[in-house]
Amino acid sequence: MQRIVAEASQQSGTDALLLFMEANTRAYHGHIRKSRDLTDKAAGLAQRAGDREVAAEYLGEAALREAELRESAYARRRAQQALALASDRDIQTLAALTFART
Repeated sequence: MQRIVAEASQQSGTDALLLFMEANTRAYHGHIRKSRDLTDKAAGLAQRAGDREVAAEYLGEAALREAELRESAYARRRAQQALALASDRDIQTLAALTFART
């Protein structure tokens, strides 16, 4: 896994995706604080690269993850951040699911 990540990180545009994938893995293993930090970094990288939609997707998916963990305040905040960046149908759906679950 480390070798694959190292190779992929040499390609442009993969840094944010790799960070977000690691955030999901950390959340799966119960490392919620680290997962939140990695999500913030991934969304920040995507924004700096000019890809607001990808940043919004990361935040929207994180919002839903937080809702599943019953972290309502974090979930709603993430959903609002996602909607502030982009409001396409996918982001709206993630936000609606998040708000419904919280």
